[in-house]
Amino acid sequence: RPAESILPDDHWAGAIDLPVTEFDPTKSAQLVAEFVADGGDPKIVYKVSTDALRLRIAAVIQQQLQSVGLTVEIQSHEWGTFYGDIKAGRFQLFSLAWVGVKMPDIFRHLFHSDSMPPKGANRGRFVSQQVDQLIDLAETVPITEQAAVYGRLQQIIAQQRPYVSLWYEDHILVTRSSLSGYQISRDGNYDGLIDVKKQLIEARDDG
Repeated sequence: RPAESILPDDHWAGAIDLPVTEFDPTKSAQLVAEFVADGGDPKIVYKVSTDALRLRIAAVIQQQLQSVGLTVEIQSHEWGTFYGDIKAGRFQLFSLAWVGVKMPDIFRHLFHSDSMPPKGANRGRFVSQQVDQLIDLAETVPITEQAAVYGRLQQIIAQQRPYVSLWYEDHILVTRSSLSGYQISRDGNYDGLIDVKKQLIEARDDG
């Protein structure tokens, strides 16, 4: 499913009616041309791991960006080197998948100005006084008011785009009739295995 925020809109702290990322190559090319005319460097280094799927995704993004006038160099590194560079902020562009994100605490970890490495994961050094204030406010108001504050916060983040959210991955469960009790989680973790029960089916000889 296409995404406009880290949290889906049906999450209790999710936001609805976020600005939609429009596919507009003509406008994109115009903005790149204006950037270059003002002395900007159209060359971008895109860092990615050696995972085959991530490399294919990077190749698609590279082609799309190059079609509007940017020159994109893909640098692929084994996981330790790649993630070390990301955590240290040594990148221009990178892509990763979020795993296990369940609570809106992620917004402080990613976007608050106090969360720049090594204190947190604000790896792009994003700074917004308004975002800081809304994160602080959301953590102090009653829980019944938090959703509204987080909704306003995501509206601002969606406009300023420190991250570009691409999609939410659906998780599908295929099981057998002899197994029961497994509840699939929306973030794909395996916590549900704790409650799995297997029914033993005895073979019968009717001969």
